[in-house]
Amino acid sequence: KLSQDLRREFGRMGLPDAHWKLSTVNDSFQACPSYPPLLAMPASISDSFLLAVASCRSKQRLPSLTWRHPLNHTTMTRSSQPRVGLHLPAGLADAQEDDVALLEHIHAASGLLPSPPPSNVEHHCPCPSEDLSNLRSADAMALHAALERNGTSFVRTASPRGPDA
Repeated sequence: KLSQDLRREFGRMGLPDAHWKLSTVNDSFQACPSYPPLLAMPASISDSFLLAVASCRSKQRLPSLTWRHPLNHTTMTRSSQPRVGLHLPAGLADAQEDDVALLEHIHAASGLLPSPPPSNVEHHCPCPSEDLSNLRSADAMALHAALERNGTSFVRTASPRGPDA
């Protein structure tokens, strides 16, 4: 019943589509006990990749799509904070890189531009009072800041939209 309700809700948002898939990686709650069994994730990544990334987040709450604007497809993705420092098990440097890569896949699936459009370009959002510019990079910025504070470094993976995506 829950999976049917989730499928109906994701269908209302126009999912799945060419950029987003409905993942069953959490169907037995092994990825994240507090998440539903069905998650909307970028179509470009595998479920095994998602399981690896979950280990980098507090309570394994990996970034997952929760809302998509019906007209311009702006997305809201929720997660917990990245685990860093003493909270990060040894040997998870690769998983940290994968966490950043997942955020880049989310940006690509959302169709986000690497930078805001020039100010002379007309904004076509039906809700012009909404400032959605900070939604796209807040999670990545939190990860970068947390890693910097703890002296941890990682190699940024290439993004199909360039290094600033």
